[in-house]
Amino acid sequence: MKSLIILFLSALPLLTAAQTELTPEQEVEKARKELEVAQKKLAEARRRAEEAQQINGDRTHVDAGGGWSTPHQNNDTGKKQSVSSKRLDKKSSKSEDISSYLALDAVPLVEGIVEWKITVVAPSICTDTLYKRCEHFLNSVVHSNKSLAESRVALLNEREHKTIASMREAMTIQSAYLSLNHPTFCYVLQTTCSDGKATLTMNRMAYQYQDSGKQEVKKAEEWIIDQEAVNEKHTRLQPFTGKVRRTTIDRKNELFADFERAMSQ
Repeated sequence: MKSLIILFLSALPLLTAAQTELTPEQEVEKARKELEVAQKKLAEARRRAEEAQQINGDRTHVDAGGGWSTPHQNNDTGKKQSVSSKRLDKKSSKSEDISSYLALDAVPLVEGIVEWKITVVAPSICTDTLYKRCEHFLNSVVHSNKSLAESRVALLNEREHKTIASMREAMTIQSAYLSLNHPTFCYVLQTTCSDGKATLTMNRMAYQYQDSGKQEVKKAEEWIIDQEAVNEKHTRLQPFTGKVRRTTIDRKNELFADFERAMSQ
C-alpha cells in the first residue's frame, strides 16, 4: 500500500504537465488567434497614420495622447551654407559700452540652468494664429544662413499650441587656443501660445569644440554665468568666457527681436 501511494505522488507532476501542455491543434489555434490580433493592430496603426497625414500634411504623430508631432524635415542642402560663412562673429571696440553684458540679470539662472524668456502680448490675435506664427518663426530660424544642418523643428503640439526646435549654430570666439575659436553653439527654443500672448524660451545651451581630436562640451552654466565670465567687481568681462557670454547674449537679443516682429506681423 505504501509503495502505491509513493508511486501515485511521483506521478502527480507528470499529470499536471499533461493538463497544461497544449496539443498540436491547440498550439496552431493559439498562434492563429495571436496573428489575427497582431494584424488588426497593424491595420489600425496604418489607418491612424494615414488619417494623421491627411490632417497634418506630412507630420507624423509621436504621442497621440499628448498631441505632439514631429514635422517633416526638409533637408534642402541647397540653402545650407558652409560653416565658415555662418560664424557668429562680432568684433567689439574698446570704447564700446559693455554694461548690458555685465548686468547682474544679463544671464539669469532658473533652477540652476541658464534660461531666457520673452513674452509678446498681442490681445487682438487668437491662439491658433499665434501658434502658426510661432511655427513659421522656428522654421525661419532653422533654415537661416546661421543654422547648421543638424538644426530642426523637433516637436509640434497643435493641441496645446507649443513648439520646440533644436538648434546648432557655428560661433567664432577669438582665443589663444585655436581649438576654442570655433565652437558649435547648441540650444533649444520653445514657444507657448495662449489667447493674445506668445512666449519664447531659450535654454539648454552648450558649446561643442574639438580638443586634440576629441569632442568636448561645455554647458552655458560653465562658461557664461557671472562667476565664470565676469570679474569679482563686475567691471569687466573675462578674456575668453566673457567673449562667449557676449556673443551668446547678442544672439539671444537677435532672436528675441525677430520673435517680437514675427508675432506682431
